[in-house]
Amino acid sequence: MPKKPAPAAAPEPPPPQEDPGYTLIPGTDWEPPKMLIRPADQLPGLSEKELAEEVTRVWKADNPEAAHNLARFSNAERVFKYDPTVEQAVLHFAQEGPLVNASSDEAKEQLSREEAATKTAVDAEEGTTAADGGDEAAEDDARGLRNQFNFAERTCQTLNYPQRERGTMTEPPPSVEYAGAATQWDIFDAYMEDMDRKREAEKKASKKSAAKERDAAKKDDAGEPTGKSGSAQDLIEGAEMGHATQILERMVNQNTYDDITMDFKFWEDASDMYREGEGTLLPLWKFQTERTKRKHVTAVRWNPAFPDLFAVGYGSHHLFQQGGG
Repeated sequence: MPKKPAPAAAPEPPPPQEDPGYTLIPGTDWEPPKMLIRPADQLPGLSEKELAEEVTRVWKADNPEAAHNLARFSNAERVFKYDPTVEQAVLHFAQEGPLVNASSDEAKEQLSREEAATKTAVDAEEGTTAADGGDEAAEDDARGLRNQFNFAERTCQTLNYPQRERGTMTEPPPSVEYAGAATQWDIFDAYMEDMDRKREAEKKASKKSAAKERDAAKKDDAGEPTGKSGSAQDLIEGAEMGHATQILERMVNQNTYDDITMDFKFWEDASDMYREGEGTLLPLWKFQTERTKRKHVTAVRWNPAFPDLFAVGYGSHHLFQQGGG
């Protein structure tokens, strides 16, 4: 059998042509040829539509290094608050100089002062000339005009010693790591030891009190004074009875004016929620006399012996309107 011919090989694709970086437009009879050079940063292979598309870029004068979460303390509200205003200006160089703008107010004021000084100097020279005479006056006038702006300054600079810093560091104190563990039986044993110590202390206290009672009984049998009086009169007029009486009196007064006391302690005013840091109280009582009208309270002093008693001083806070208190 005759052999079949081998299939023809597929043609290889042409190698990609290197982009020359420019576009050549042929010329005509009236115009010469043009060569459009493509920028170096332009992507190759862009269509006419993509090249004609406008890309908008917005330039902002914001400082990228400026902080955007500044918090400043507000003295009015007593809290730290975030400040939305951020300074975007960055100062790269600043130098103060002696030059001023000729059209500024400061330059005009400086010129007026110089003209006034010059006029004063000229008037003084004219007066000197009229007093001294012709030649000498003319020579002085010429000398004054010649040396009016001729001056010199002498300055010197002393030696500036360089700054030196000296520091020292102490050795850190030695540290020791300590660790321990407490189990249930350790805690139980510690409680038992504490209870035993308390029992021993109670036994010692009971023994001391029993010994004191025996000594007091012996003194009573011997007829010695024990320092205590068992009469009813001493019991009633004693300091302990006076203290107990004051407590009972306070309890009776508090029970009598219980509603006023409760209002003073627990009374709430609805307007207090609109007063920051302030509030109102319901007064328990008030007192006034005819002699204290139109007078200011200048002093209040509590009695150190009787806590429920205090004295009030009346007078005037006006410096030029003083009177009897």
